Parts: sequence; structure tokens; C-alpha cells
Amino acid sequence: MGLFVANISGDHWLDWSSILFLSHQSAHHDARQETCIILEVNGRAVAYPDTQVLRPHVANGGDAGEDIVLTYCGLSNLGIAYTPSLGGKPLDLHPMTQLENNLVMYDKNSMEPVQQLWGTTENRMECNCGLSKVERMQEWPTYRMTLGNFCKAWPGSKVFVNDYSMKGMKPKFLENPIQFVYDGMMDMIFSTSIVYQNTNEKPVFPTLKTSDHRVPSKEKVFVVPLNGDDVAYTAGFL
Repeated sequence: MGLFVANISGDHWLDWSSILFLSHQSAHHDARQETCIILEVNGRAVAYPDTQVLRPHVANGGDAGEDIVLTYCGLSNLGIAYTPSLGGKPLDLHPMTQLENNLVMYDKNSMEPVQQLWGTTENRMECNCGLSKVERMQEWPTYRMTLGNFCKAWPGSKVFVNDYSMKGMKPKFLENPIQFVYDGMMDMIFSTSIVYQNTNEKPVFPTLKTSDHRVPSKEKVFVVPLNGDDVAYTAGFL
């Protein structure tokens, strides 16, 4: 099993080709059915399980490219990969808050907010001219599949994990009681919020203004960029 420490503290990459169970969950849960976001660049692929990338929100590209980051919003069930650069300058993205149930990050270099869906800084959106008229970070295509299918398609490829959610990596209570309690509380808060978001008609945070009645508000869709536009397909249609 290969292991290397990623640039973001507390995050690791594992070769999970031979692992059958997630050790931080019940042994009855088959990790091969874990849903993952897949990033593939120039034939090199990495997987981000939803449960592992939920708390970090921003993770580097690992073997797919150190100049790429995956941004993940559990409330939107959305993962978007970007090259974090605007105006020829690199962005150091970190999670900050949510707006309309979507991740808002900030660039540690300029301290400017960056909405995940926009892929650009807030000051660039002040023109009110639409996304097509502003500079955005380069976006990379991602798609979904189970961890088991990923391991079959790319044997030996890396899977993103977190030390605070993996048995044998996270500190024990006697080693660091404060972090142990903190991680347990945060895991409970995040998991409870996601369950609520997935099972209730109303969003977790009452900040969602846009209303679209063409499909139920919690319907999961796959989005495909086509000729400068984004087309959404429901799972039922596909």
C-alpha cells in the first residue's frame, strides 16, 4: 500500500486497490460501493470519496496534477476541479463559509472570496455581466463512479483519505484528547447536516434564493458543458 503526504496538512493518498472495507465505518459497509468523484488528467486518475473530502472542501490533485485542486461542497453534492490561478497569479484556496447552500472559499494570498460555482473571485463578479464575460479558473472535467469500479479501471491509482477519519491514522484519545473530541464533534455535525440535506425538502441553510420548479429541489443531476452552456441531466432521464 503506497502512502504519501499531500500538501494539505492531514490529508493523505492511499492505494486502495486491495482494500474491501472502510476502516472508519462498520465492517458491514462495503467500501467498493462508496461513491467517488473521479479526476482524470492525461491518463492519470485519482478518486475522492464523498465521505473523505466532505470536511476538507479543498484537496490537491495528487497524481492528476499538483497544480489542480478539487473543490467539494457536500450541501450541493458538487465537486469541481480547478487550476487555482487567475490573472497569471496562483490562488491559495481555503474553505470559508456557504452562500445559497454552496461552498464559498477565500484566496489566502488576496483574502478575496471565491464562490465554488463561479470559479472566480467576488470582485470579478461585480460587473454583473455574467460568468461568460469574466475570467474564471480553468475547470477540469470530473465524473462519478463507485470506489470498486475505480479500482478496477485504474488499479494502483490513489484515493484521497483523511487521517482524522481513518482508523490507525487519527490520534487516539490519550494521544490528543482535544483533537479526538473535536474531530468527533465535527464528523457528527457534518454527517447530520448532509443527512438532513438529502432527506428534507428545505435546504440546511435558509440562504437559497433561486427557485427552479422544473425538477424537485433536491433532485441530483449530472451537468455537461456544451458550447458554452451547462446542460443538466437527471439520473432518471439517463
